[in-house]
Amino acid sequence: MVKMAKESSSSRGNIKVLICYFFAALIAGVGSLVWLWVIPSDPGNVWLFGASKTRIAMILGVIFGDGLFAMLGLLTWRKPDWQVRISGGIVRTLRVKLFYALLILLSFLGVIGFSQLIWFSKIAVDAYIQGYLSRIAPLFFWGFGLSLINLIFLPVLRHESSGKERKLIDSKILRTSSIILFVLLIFWVVIAVTGIGLIPDQIGWDAPGVPVIAFQIWLALGLGFFYLIAVTFFSRIKFVKNLQFDFLITVLLWGLAVLLWRQMPINPSYFSPTPRAPNYEYYPYSDASIHDNIAQNLLVGEGFPGVARKPLYALFLAGLHILAGQDYDRIANLQVLVIALFPVFAYWIAKSLHHRVSGVIVAMIIILREKTSLGLAGVLGVSHVKLLMSDLPATLGIVILTWMLVTWVGNPQKFRWFPLSIGGVMGLLLLLRPQISVLVPLLFLFVGFLFWRRPRRGVIEVGLIAIGLGFTILPWLWRSYTITGALMLNEPQQTAFLTQLYSLEPGANTLTKNPGESDKAFEDRVKGQVSTFIRQHPDIVARFIGSHFVHSYVEMMVTLPMSPWFVQNPAVEYIPDWLQKFDRVWNICCSPMAYTENMPFWENWVGAISPEMAISTIFNLAILALGLGVAWTRRDILGWIPLGISLAYVLSTAVGRYSGWRLILPADWVLLLYFGIGLGQVALWFFAFITGERSISGTGQKPVSTLERFKSLPVEFPAPLGVGVQLSLILLIFGLSPILVETLVQPRYSEEITSEEIISILEDSQLSGSDVEMLRSAIQNENVLILQGRALYPRYYPANDGEPGGWPAFTARDYDRLVFYLVGPHRADVVLALDNPVPYFPNASDVVLIGCQASGYIAATAVAILDDSHTVILQSPLFHPPCLSLTP
Repeated sequence: MVKMAKESSSSRGNIKVLICYFFAALIAGVGSLVWLWVIPSDPGNVWLFGASKTRIAMILGVIFGDGLFAMLGLLTWRKPDWQVRISGGIVRTLRVKLFYALLILLSFLGVIGFSQLIWFSKIAVDAYIQGYLSRIAPLFFWGFGLSLINLIFLPVLRHESSGKERKLIDSKILRTSSIILFVLLIFWVVIAVTGIGLIPDQIGWDAPGVPVIAFQIWLALGLGFFYLIAVTFFSRIKFVKNLQFDFLITVLLWGLAVLLWRQMPINPSYFSPTPRAPNYEYYPYSDASIHDNIAQNLLVGEGFPGVARKPLYALFLAGLHILAGQDYDRIANLQVLVIALFPVFAYWIAKSLHHRVSGVIVAMIIILREKTSLGLAGVLGVSHVKLLMSDLPATLGIVILTWMLVTWVGNPQKFRWFPLSIGGVMGLLLLLRPQISVLVPLLFLFVGFLFWRRPRRGVIEVGLIAIGLGFTILPWLWRSYTITGALMLNEPQQTAFLTQLYSLEPGANTLTKNPGESDKAFEDRVKGQVSTFIRQHPDIVARFIGSHFVHSYVEMMVTLPMSPWFVQNPAVEYIPDWLQKFDRVWNICCSPMAYTENMPFWENWVGAISPEMAISTIFNLAILALGLGVAWTRRDILGWIPLGISLAYVLSTAVGRYSGWRLILPADWVLLLYFGIGLGQVALWFFAFITGERSISGTGQKPVSTLERFKSLPVEFPAPLGVGVQLSLILLIFGLSPILVETLVQPRYSEEITSEEIISILEDSQLSGSDVEMLRSAIQNENVLILQGRALYPRYYPANDGEPGGWPAFTARDYDRLVFYLVGPHRADVVLALDNPVPYFPNASDVVLIGCQASGYIAATAVAILDDSHTVILQSPLFHPPCLSLTP
């Protein structure tokens, strides 16, 4: 009897839902009819009642559909016999899994597709296309309405009588997320009213990074749904629930990242300029060339020059050169294999904080965004995976550190030696990007806070972190101390850059080293000038730190989709034959490039947004708040560890008086993490709604109190000592590796080369006897320099051509020339005046040059390539160098 009562109640519920479904569909049809009727008529095409034959046909079609829905709705409402027939027939049909799944899929695609078509019908500028689409837009509206109604009502009809009464949405998640959204909106209003983070500072105010567009979000969500479908279908297989399945997912994500990133070509940009004669190869430039120069210096046995910047990245590049030689493309592709771990660790973090589906979505967003970075290189000032820059390696390091913290805090008893590893990773990060030092005291404070009820155990954990940090960082600090007399992570010239930032005229002058001044004295003088400015102008310092801090997060927000539409540029003349010219149409109308060209954020933006952008901002904030709310509800303090790391890192960049651009890459992935978690929760809710499986909705998990868990930890630290010793040795080897490589690699070139040796090289070349005699005479000049080393990045420039940035060899000059950079016993920019490009000058050639010291560079008279070609390149006879002449 109870079962029959439940079935009867369920049947009555189905009938009510079905009546609502029919009448909702009727309302959508009426709206479409009204829209069809009010469209202006074409006077030359009127047939009946002021409308064309085509419009009359569309009106009749909608009327027929509306009539059908009205009839079914009335019969279901008024006729008991028909109620049972219609309700039972529809429910039985919906319970055919394949039919139901296909209907839901088509409805989902209909909501997306028809909404995009309605939008395009409004913005299309081509008269023919706009006129055609505007006349069928009411049908798009009808299709959109029916698709949305299907998604709302059909799952209810299918699962009304399933007896699954577990609630779909956790009220605690909604409550927490609502509070966070309210706070975020308040912050956004304060920013809009005060202009903080919008009104540019005098220096360091960079443009946003690479955007994520709506199409990419849908792709990431689609992959998330595919994962949910696959897991549901194979739910009875134990492998799907095991840790090995996560490893399979991460291998697939890593492979997808490698595939998508490697297939993208390298585009010319500031850090990898357009290839030129003689080799037409990509070479690093600016900061990228500095990193590679240090790596090349290591390879030729000259070690690190002084307190070198970012020694760990230079060592990494040296390893890539050993594996790939000097081919830039091969080196970049090897780097891709390593950086592709970025989305993998992001997956594990999102999974730990929420769910596998969030991990899949977050990883996919990161993969697609980096693909966009490669495509927009040279258009936006981006740092991407194929540049020899430390930004993405540092980002990967921060992500690994975050994963280790999340994993350890989640289960400190299981991962007892993780604190040692965390300290080691932190030390390696300091050798990769010294500004990360801001995280060190915050990390110790955080661990102390976790163990404040277990101080004895806390001392052990903090000690392990300190030991790991010491093993990796102390060897380099000792090296810097032996060279400069001070413990330094960064070269003094880099620290001195702060003196032009902490100034009433920022950007004007950087403090320079006095003749004979030691590195330690110079470092102390730099720190003294900066601290004096802070004491004298605390208001100015507080203002620009606050502005840059807020600006970085504003720029992170605007890189989220600020438009829900796929078409960004409606003025596309190729749309009529888009099948033949799909790539070109896509690039012009819908690609990330089209998005950046039609958005204001990359052109001196100061905060103005359109109503559409305001709506998108609120939506993005809501998804972000949901992600933060879910992470806090499920994991409390642990769930916000990535947020804390992001805040600390952005604060360090603000203290350095810069914000935005590539410099916040190690922090802005956190926004994508919580945004992806929010999308993952929406996906879980929606999937649970359409399948009726409340157990996969992501709700109902009991929140885990981090502090209570740490309170219950035993005071003792029972862990195998052998594991700790082995791990310590590994960390010590990593810490010593830069010094070991510097010590073990023997110099490739002698410090000095004699006149006899250079004359012997010249005589073995293709030079004529008269040219050899001219050079023999020239090297007798007291200003002559005879240098040998490895020639890097040879590039030929016509007169008045060069690269921006002021690098001596590559800056524009008023004569034709070949330029390169020399590493070896003497590191220098080299300029060789030539009338025409040389046919042969391989990159990384061993060379001997004759030249003289000019202002910031070596003016070469002759360059001999030390290989089987015996090539010697002479300067143009029409050019008169400042110190040498080829006339005997």
